[in-house]
Amino acid sequence: PSFRSSTSPRLHATPWEHGRSAAMSATAMETEYTLADVKKHNGKGLDVAVEDRKEGDAEPTPAWLVIGNDKNGGPKVYDVSKYLADHPGGQEVLLDVAGGMADVMFEDMGHSPAARNELKKYQVGVLKPTEEEKAEIEAASKSSDNGPFSFMPFLVIILAVAAIFLKQKGYF
Repeated sequence: PSFRSSTSPRLHATPWEHGRSAAMSATAMETEYTLADVKKHNGKGLDVAVEDRKEGDAEPTPAWLVIGNDKNGGPKVYDVSKYLADHPGGQEVLLDVAGGMADVMFEDMGHSPAARNELKKYQVGVLKPTEEEKAEIEAASKSSDNGPFSFMPFLVIILAVAAIFLKQKGYF
């Protein structure tokens, strides 16, 4: 059964919800979270090694993020806390988006099918935003979608590097 929570039903998921088994629990697929729930799980403190933590330091919060949109099955909530050290791009990439929407960045990076399958192992629920959160998400997606010009900064860099290379080789 599905339920809506204004607070997280638990901070520490069971091992099978963290990818220790190929099968995802039915609870993870049905548990609904608001964006406010996700924001509470921003990974704060996870970048400090256990041996470097001092007495009195706050306990680290899990690193949750939202990936997905209406075109690919809807927004899903993932707890990537236990994947930080294994992420090929480094933990900083995940911690930068922890507690928020990571769909645009995930899609822009062009993740492989293997990466998408790995991600499924860390799903803890689905995003069911409030009406206010829906407006916030829509505004953010519109501001990050520049249509056909979204690749423009990359194209400029590639052309600049190519021009420098060709000039050094004496082509112009």
